[in-house]
Amino acid sequence: MLRRTLIPAILVSIVVFASFPSFLQAEIIWDFQNPPTMGPTIEEVNAAGGLRVGDKVFSMFTVSPTALNTTLVPDITSIRLTGVLIEGELGIRFDGLWSAGAGQLADTVIVFKAVADEPWLIHDNTLKMAGYLADNGGLVTISETVYARNPNEFNDPSLAQKGVYYDSASGARKEIDHKFFTDPQTGQPVALSEVWILKDVGANGGLVGQEGIAKISSFYQTFSQIPEPMTMLLLGAGVIPLLRRRKK
Repeated sequence: MLRRTLIPAILVSIVVFASFPSFLQAEIIWDFQNPPTMGPTIEEVNAAGGLRVGDKVFSMFTVSPTALNTTLVPDITSIRLTGVLIEGELGIRFDGLWSAGAGQLADTVIVFKAVADEPWLIHDNTLKMAGYLADNGGLVTISETVYARNPNEFNDPSLAQKGVYYDSASGARKEIDHKFFTDPQTGQPVALSEVWILKDVGANGGLVGQEGIAKISSFYQTFSQIPEPMTMLLLGAGVIPLLRRRKK
């Protein structure tokens, strides 16, 4: 629960943010009360300066196919983003189509920035593979690494690593992964106002001749922070009925 001393400050932040003229709100703002039929593409989000979901802004997306690709993969014009609220945590969902048959691989690397409003700091996140299919030796995987700075520009050690997958050949499956951030030098917990996410999304159809198939259509990730602003932010946004108590 929120400390009572935080409530006035959060209410003020809601009022101030709501009073900004629309021309000062550069980002696309996700409206949980009246969501669009279809989320914006990554290209549209980049052009607008980011996607705001509650107290966080997601921006500076890059989508790059890997050199090993043997099939077409989605890009910034076809991957769409949706704001999500999962068990009291805000985040984004990615919708696209990574599809591969036997002997094929559909793989891309996605990088983006997540920034929390002051005074909040992000200290962990969760990755979940939502829509996927694999059969006859097909394999779907999403690996993720969290950094303090842009991994496209800096070769920094990571704050956290996680991965989800389904291997139809062995039956091994992991749909959700969660990690707290730790300082790579000291191993101690760390919380930052800005983090960078690098994720590798891949669908592998398996060996030629096995009639394998692999598809990923959607996945999402949520972020939590300290102090937790959710209750008052959602009250101000009018979506408090959507809030669930976080699991301890």
